[in-house]
Amino acid sequence: MKALSKYLCALCMFMIVMDANATLPTLQRVPSLQGSKYPWTLGFDANLLYLQPKNDFIYLTYGNRVGSEIYIAYRTPTIWGFEFGYNWTNDKEKSLTVFPGTQLFGATSAHTANYGCKIRLKDTYLDLYAHKMFTFLNRRKWEAKYGVGMGWVRQTIKIHRPRDVPGIERDPLKIALDHVDGKTRATWRFNVGLQTLFTRFLGIRSILTYQTTSDIEAKGVNYGVNPHMFTNSFSVSLGLYWNVSGYYYHLQDYDG
Repeated sequence: MKALSKYLCALCMFMIVMDANATLPTLQRVPSLQGSKYPWTLGFDANLLYLQPKNDFIYLTYGNRVGSEIYIAYRTPTIWGFEFGYNWTNDKEKSLTVFPGTQLFGATSAHTANYGCKIRLKDTYLDLYAHKMFTFLNRRKWEAKYGVGMGWVRQTIKIHRPRDVPGIERDPLKIALDHVDGKTRATWRFNVGLQTLFTRFLGIRSILTYQTTSDIEAKGVNYGVNPHMFTNSFSVSLGLYWNVSGYYYHLQDYDG
């Protein structure tokens, strides 16, 4: 998270310097956020994902995790807009220690061994948004965002095999774990959030997303093993966006 914070600060400073020659709206005189005036935006978010593993996967991975997101968004001249993006989570390793007789993934361990597992979630998504402008905090203009979309989630599963354990290559549990792999699954996404502009080019936003991550499955598991890996999830994101062409406003966009 420290690295993400440093990146966001650096990105913010770069955008402000790039926009040094632009007119900076004050808190009392901020242009209204109408999509027709800035159709294309690029953005970066840092996010916290709240979900829990289930079934035998509780032994292979952690639940809540941090992630990052990049996206490109298009605003029509109406309240509607589209967003296409890609996000990914961290893959902190979890240790699994088994003993002779341990039963997991439809197999029984024949050895005492320690496995290390990393699971990263990667989501390519497309969302449809509606926007509603309102004023808040000393008349600063904000937009509420309401969205629904689809995300195509794939897991990267890396299981590190034990070393220096005689006969481990023929261990039934080791063989079962070797076959567990990621699988792309479609999920539903439901979003609500806020955004505002600081300059003609630079804005900030926060989004709350509910996603049907319980649909995520692994492939290659033994017959009879439940392949579903996680519960449904919530994520909270905070990030910056950049108006590619800048915001073109007129006198009627001001309140006073």
